[in-house]
Amino acid sequence: MSGGTETPEQATLRWGRGMASFAASFVFMWVVGYFFCNSVPSYEYDLALNKHVLAPTTYKHRIEGRAITHIGLHGVHGVPDVSKINKPKAIVWGDSYVEAYQVDDAGKTPQMVNALLQARGQDYLFCFGVGTGGDSAADYCFDIPKYERLAGPVAAHFIVITTLDDLMPDQPDDTICGVFRSHPLRLEYLNRTPRHGRLKEVLDRWRLYFLWEPMRALFRETHVRFRPGRQTGPAAPRAVTSRPGEEVERRAAWSFLLAELRSRTTAPIAFVYCPPVPMLDRGAVRLSDASAEVAVAFQAELRDYHMGFIDMTQDFVEYYRTTRRFPMGFAGSFPGFGHLNPAGHRLVAQRIADYLMQIEGR
Repeated sequence: MSGGTETPEQATLRWGRGMASFAASFVFMWVVGYFFCNSVPSYEYDLALNKHVLAPTTYKHRIEGRAITHIGLHGVHGVPDVSKINKPKAIVWGDSYVEAYQVDDAGKTPQMVNALLQARGQDYLFCFGVGTGGDSAADYCFDIPKYERLAGPVAAHFIVITTLDDLMPDQPDDTICGVFRSHPLRLEYLNRTPRHGRLKEVLDRWRLYFLWEPMRALFRETHVRFRPGRQTGPAAPRAVTSRPGEEVERRAAWSFLLAELRSRTTAPIAFVYCPPVPMLDRGAVRLSDASAEVAVAFQAELRDYHMGFIDMTQDFVEYYRTTRRFPMGFAGSFPGFGHLNPAGHRLVAQRIADYLMQIEGR
């Protein structure tokens, strides 16, 4: 037997050591991922809503802020079963800004509205949120009647938007239900099955959170960067301007969408506009909304449909001037960029609570 020949016993031992190393590494990553990676929520089909919603679970968010969200029935965060609460409701609609995984349940806008109303002795109604990353105004059109039947009566609806582009048709199609199309202007109800739903269910059941991001990269849903080097901060959001050619198209889209929303409910509707201000822009703090002109035009359009407009621009700017802190972004993210932090949610909740007391005459 030559010195370079491996015996069967040596091969078996080497294989065993390799498997043991793999198992030890896997367990290590499983433990680290459990504490430092986002949870992977799964979906279930809700017969009352005729759509897929997040299944009840405890979701731990670790990437942007560190928070825990308790997902209840019907995809409502922080409420075990909203249909069992015997009070008139106010519903806050939105995408990931209302989903608000970045803050604990008590720090989300609807829960803070409830706390403010209770502190004022006005806990005559209950506020809850319906927010999922990727949702759009088309989803709200389809879902408003469903949630009114499920949890009514409803005193008011609040739709949180961060950019006026979200109200235009043909936005990136990452939703599972409603989409807003052009040529001709129309709403389509897709009711898709969530992508990778079975995989997410398995990963959530076994708490294999560390596997999800690499798998997303394999599915080409995220960008993978292997080369080290300098990274630039996020770019300032594109300003929504009012060029003559686009203005007519924009107003037609708004008119169609607002008419659809108005036809779905008799309850008051108000849009809550949360532009990304103040923010860092080319090394300076910008305190003005680059899309302010278009926001004024949208507010005028809302009046024709008897809808309200809550502009958070000055609230956010005044908060920064007083505290030198941003209402968006977290310690682990680029300053001023990202989702609403607890201070931002509190500012929005204060305006919504004030609006509710005004329309209720309290």
